[in-house]
Amino acid sequence: MHNRTWKKGEDRLAKLFGTTRRPLSGGNSKTGRDDSLHPRLFIESKHTQRSSLWTLYRDTRKKARAEGRIPVIGIHQIHCKGILIVIHSDDLETVMHEHSKALTLTPSAKKKLRRKATKRKKTKRLLSKELRT
Repeated sequence: MHNRTWKKGEDRLAKLFGTTRRPLSGGNSKTGRDDSLHPRLFIESKHTQRSSLWTLYRDTRKKARAEGRIPVIGIHQIHCKGILIVIHSDDLETVMHEHSKALTLTPSAKKKLRRKATKRKKTKRLLSKELRT
């Protein structure tokens, strides 16, 4: 593997987040052990010949494209909280947009949630009344 190949990869990843690659990253750096100079994100870049994640991604991408959709892979591990999310850098903006839409409920969705909460409260009150009598 050519020396400049992995450096270019680190540089491309850092640019995705508006920063630059850290010269002498890893154990040689006296300013940080990650691959970028980002103040909040610890960005680690790996350059490999093969990766099982890439194989999984290519298989999933083929299926997603057949349906006109964007592949998003979630890696779950027993006894670990959260999900590792694998997406292609070209799809990052679209996936983040979909995520932010999911966080923002429409007014009609909020109304439905309020109605359900009100029904639950009424049911709870009726049950507690019945238990007291």
